[in-house]
Amino acid sequence: MRTTNRMFLLLGVFLIILFSLSCGNRHSGDGYYSAVNSQEMEVSARAAEGETIPQRIIKEGYLSIEVRDINQATGIITDKIKELEGFVASESAYTESSRSSRNMTIRIPADRFDQLIAFLEAQADRVANKNITLRDVSEEFVDVEARLNTKRELEQRYRELLAKAKTVDEMLSIERELANVRAEIESMTGRLKYLSDKVALSTLNLEVFQTFSPAYAFGQKLSKSFVDGWYAFLGFVVWLAGLWPFVLILVFAVFLYVRRRRKNRQQQ
Repeated sequence: MRTTNRMFLLLGVFLIILFSLSCGNRHSGDGYYSAVNSQEMEVSARAAEGETIPQRIIKEGYLSIEVRDINQATGIITDKIKELEGFVASESAYTESSRSSRNMTIRIPADRFDQLIAFLEAQADRVANKNITLRDVSEEFVDVEARLNTKRELEQRYRELLAKAKTVDEMLSIERELANVRAEIESMTGRLKYLSDKVALSTLNLEVFQTFSPAYAFGQKLSKSFVDGWYAFLGFVVWLAGLWPFVLILVFAVFLYVRRRRKNRQQQ
């Protein structure tokens, strides 16, 4: 009886040890990721403590001004933009009978944005529309920067774990997580570049327009009609010139017809 009890006791201890080993193997991969996740939380908390947030402002605006001579004003404005070390990202023009306008998207250093606005208002006969917006992205910038640093440390930690991995399953799992972290790092890096560009260079959508009086508009239409008529006449002449073989055949046929009639009359 004692021998039987000892056998059952040893069997129970053996089963307990076997169960413990199997659980430890099953959760060994989870140990990697829990350690990494705890490190990520630790790095995020460390980045958030005692941070002084530098102010980062995105300046954007829309300005519509009326001028007396749109060609002259556009040239002056373009020269001023170059002087302020800015550039015209895009430009378009539109002209109708009573109005001519130019639309420009201007990128200008942020510290010279207000100087450009003041210059444009001084050049205008009338400011038709003005809308300036300032957007503070300081917290977003710091948040993305802190998360980017966290992800970089996490990437390094995954690389260390990958070097220590012993099984194929562990290697594949860590490589999948490493690829996800790399994608997040690239996305955050792109976002930081976008914010930095917007902060460094302000954007102004500018419309410069000139309006014409009714008499001037009538004169423009009349002169345009004369010009269009002249070009239509030239086009007609060109079209006739393209028919010269047919005209030559027609002239020759008329010549033969007239010659035959004369011959018939002489015979009569």
